[in-house]
Amino acid sequence: MEFLSRCPNCNGKIRKRDSGQYVVPIFGFEALKCEDKIPMRKPIPKSRVRKFFIGDENIFNEKSIKNLKIIFAKRGKISVLNIDSKINLDTGALSKKAGSKSLGYNFYTDILTIKNIPLSSKNMLEQIYSLMYSLLEGASLALDIKREDIDATLFPQPGSYDIILFDNVPAGAGFMKAIYENFEKVLNSSLDLVSNCKCDEDTCCPLCLEHISNQYLANFLKRKEAVKLLNKIRGSVI
Repeated sequence: MEFLSRCPNCNGKIRKRDSGQYVVPIFGFEALKCEDKIPMRKPIPKSRVRKFFIGDENIFNEKSIKNLKIIFAKRGKISVLNIDSKINLDTGALSKKAGSKSLGYNFYTDILTIKNIPLSSKNMLEQIYSLMYSLLEGASLALDIKREDIDATLFPQPGSYDIILFDNVPAGAGFMKAIYENFEKVLNSSLDLVSNCKCDEDTCCPLCLEHISNQYLANFLKRKEAVKLLNKIRGSVI
């Protein structure tokens, strides 16, 4: 596989150490007898997966809310990688050695792309991640959707990012269509959530932005950044 030194979307530089390959275990695994002791205490759950939007979507509807562009599409391709454990393809054993491959899988689902987000150049990742997870939580509350049934990722653009919301099940379950049709309601719910939470505004908590899927982003999630962006966006809604 040819190594890409530049991102085809935002033209940002890609370091070789940050790239890699993954394998999809389409034939499953062969189980062996395990002699290790089974832990008696339930393990603390950790987020070991990362989700990426690959493309291939079929656009159904799109609309503009002032400067925001909202696009509802089907058959968006999502790649899911386990970045915690890698496998040696020669032996099938878990390995951290160079040349080992991550495990992953792909699925197609309904997606909602949010473009032209009014980000500033300062603290951009804090702004975009805080907004992204406030929208997920707001949609869950406003539309009575289980939080685990929807997820999101970022898609790089020159000097900015798009937010990609998606149904967390293959083929979709209708949640993105509902969010598309009720986007202003989701915005209001998101703002109400982050504005009225009692945690420190320079951080977040499980009652507003924290979720098992975003543990690795804890340093980027700040409730005040979500409040600022949502107010800026709602201020432009007719």
